[in-house]
Amino acid sequence: MTLSEAQNRTLEGALSSAAEGAANALSGLLGKSVSLSPAGVSAISASDLGDKFFGGVAQVPVTVSGQANGPALMVFNESTAALMADLLIGGDGSNPPEALNDLHLSAVGEVGSQLAAALVEGLGQGLGKSLNGTAGDLSPVQAQDLAAASASLGASLVACDFSLDVEGAMPSPFVLVLGENVAAALAGNGAAAGAAPQQST
Repeated sequence: MTLSEAQNRTLEGALSSAAEGAANALSGLLGKSVSLSPAGVSAISASDLGDKFFGGVAQVPVTVSGQANGPALMVFNESTAALMADLLIGGDGSNPPEALNDLHLSAVGEVGSQLAAALVEGLGQGLGKSLNGTAGDLSPVQAQDLAAASASLGASLVACDFSLDVEGAMPSPFVLVLGENVAAALAGNGAAAGAAPQQST
């Protein structure tokens, strides 16, 4: 099963709402200006996911619940996670650690939790659905190991791509990966994003 063009457009139309919610949450947490720019929706396989990144990445498993249910995965550069951790423990972001240690992992875990909640809730608002996102533990892995991490989502995946821009740092890729069944449940039959839900009679 692959998403129809209409379903893809529906998801793409909701990415702006998701991005806005997530960027606002991050800005509040980090005390820095943060923007998240949607870059599209694409069908990928688990093995394709690693090709979107290079070197160390941070992955956060997410459980989507509400009017659509299932697993998802947030992935972004480990260097970006390290910058966030440095800001959260009182640094100014000018000299973030090269790798995440236990102190940084506990600090950036809060980022994962709030980011997942805001991103999924915003996605739901864009789709006219009530959704919640609950994050698991953030863990650092190498890009080539992402295939194994995302295999639990299913053989066919849907990648929602963003560009993440934290004040004072280079823009970097950020991906929300959905299993195809979850993506299809979110997109419904491809009704226009932002359309008022039909009242049942």
